[in-house]
Amino acid sequence: MPRRKKASSESETGGILAFLSGEREQEEKRTGRSGETPTSTAVAGLEAEVLSLIRASGAITKSKLWSWAKRRGIRPVDLYRALQSLQAKGLVKKGFDAQSEELVYKLA
Repeated sequence: MPRRKKASSESETGGILAFLSGEREQEEKRTGRSGETPTSTAVAGLEAEVLSLIRASGAITKSKLWSWAKRRGIRPVDLYRALQSLQAKGLVKKGFDAQSEELVYKLA
C-alpha cells in the first residue's frame, strides 16, 4: 500500500492544531486583551475589596459573594484567584454552613 503524501495545505498552516492559535488571535482582537494575567496590583486591589466585604459581614456565602462580583463586573477567575490568595495568606477560611447548605467564607 503506497504512503500518502502530506497535503501541502497542512504543512503551510502548521498542522491539525493550527486553528487554536487563530481563535486566540481573533479573541484578542475582539476583546482587546492579549492573554495577559492581571497585574499584581489589580489582584491586590480585588483582594482588599473582598477582604473588606467579608470583614463587614463577618461571614459571606458563596452565592452572595458571586452576585456581588457579578454586579461589579468582576470576572469569576479573578474572584477565585483573589479568594485563593487570601486563603493561602491565612486571612480567610472557607467552610460549610449547614444552615444555609452552602460554602461560606469567614475571617481566619
